[in-house]
Amino acid sequence: MLRRILRLPLRVIRRLREEPQQKREDISPPPFAPPPPNKNAVGSSPTTTPVPTRAPVEVDVSETPNPNAFKFSVNQQVGPNSFSASSADAAKEHPLMAALFEIEGVQSIFGVNDFITVTKHAEAPWESMEAPLLETIKRVLSEG
Repeated sequence: MLRRILRLPLRVIRRLREEPQQKREDISPPPFAPPPPNKNAVGSSPTTTPVPTRAPVEVDVSETPNPNAFKFSVNQQVGPNSFSASSADAAKEHPLMAALFEIEGVQSIFGVNDFITVTKHAEAPWESMEAPLLETIKRVLSEG
């Protein structure tokens, strides 16, 4: 039957039947070899591994349906979980929120994934808050 399917000569088929089959456990994986070091990488030397550089923090500002709130979209995660606070005391455990509450006029903060929504007091002007908010978000997130 094997000869008909493969159309092999009989001597080849007999030899295949006579040879012991190699067991799966006899087959060892090839030895692991780490990739060669990249000599052109920044900060690399024969004994060090290059440290990846972080992309600069970029922030886009957009309006929300609430005229007292703005959404700050960031090109990275703003935290491991969602966060929100309505006072500086509630934000003291979170470095980004604590820094944002230092800006005059901030009423509340909400953040999740890659955006932060900052709500201001009604009487506070956005014109005086937007630049400090942007600078603070960039500074705190770039510090890690």
